[in-house]
Amino acid sequence: MGVDELPQALKRFAGPWWVAGGCAVDLAVGAATRTHADLDVAVLRRDAPALVELLGARSIGPHQLRADGFDLLLNEAADGEWIFRRDARVRRPLDEIGVERSGLPVLAPEVVLLFKAKDPAPKDEADRELLLPRLDAAGRDWLRTALETAYPGHPWLGVRW
Repeated sequence: MGVDELPQALKRFAGPWWVAGGCAVDLAVGAATRTHADLDVAVLRRDAPALVELLGARSIGPHQLRADGFDLLLNEAADGEWIFRRDARVRRPLDEIGVERSGLPVLAPEVVLLFKAKDPAPKDEADRELLLPRLDAAGRDWLRTALETAYPGHPWLGVRW
């Protein structure tokens, strides 16, 4: 399944969703950056039962469901805030975790990079090099603070911002 098919696949789902992972990188830069093994879609954990019912999604891990053609990444939220599942001190208003790209809801590049920072593979490093220069000042500041909080001493904190 391609990202252009997501609106049709999720048309009966009333909750928020955002293109995530490598496809979010492609949408942020406006071009395909590489071949992707999967299509990731971020959703809120509270919506998991509806997604199981609507899409027949099944659990493939504590933070992930698989639907036909894509993976649903379960994200935490409370009181109108997105909560980083790897460190609950990192939060952001729900209405600020996404952007619109090519008519699709997409995780903001700084949020994508935060997820990729856990244990960056070469493709994650390449994504950082592509996305970091595209972040606005607020996105850079948020990412730097999130990295300092969740991953003190992370190597990305030492790169040119």
